[in-house]
Amino acid sequence: MRHISELERILRPQLPMDKRKLDCAVQVVIAMIVARTVNLTCLAKQLSGTTKLSSRYRRIQRLLHEWPKQTDWIGPWLLTWFYDLKESLSLTMDRTNWKFGKTNINFLVIGVTYRRMAIPVMWTLLTKRGNSNYSERVSLILRVLKYIS
Repeated sequence: MRHISELERILRPQLPMDKRKLDCAVQVVIAMIVARTVNLTCLAKQLSGTTKLSSRYRRIQRLLHEWPKQTDWIGPWLLTWFYDLKESLSLTMDRTNWKFGKTNINFLVIGVTYRRMAIPVMWTLLTKRGNSNYSERVSLILRVLKYIS
């Protein structure tokens, strides 16, 4: 429980959210580390509480749907926790897509590998279903390079 409180304390100045949403965000971060995945079903299983798995899954979806639009600060901030800026980085790129009601939620994500897992450092919400195209991938990579080059 102490690690949850400490992470909340660290994230509170960075994330202007109410306590419930911040608590969910902290639990999702910890779940990603424990489960070593960004699969929402796996993350929902890691969240604490006695609610149904489907309710925890929808809670994560709502958090992501309401997430602040300006998030470029998160990746560089996370990197300072894991890397010295002089170290070389290995980047990963992945896309995840699901439906929230009739709304398609489709993220293109760049991560940095750390101890056999990828830490998401920057992402973009695609406004369509399906795969990303060349210009969307290049645009995301250019945003990352502003911080790591």
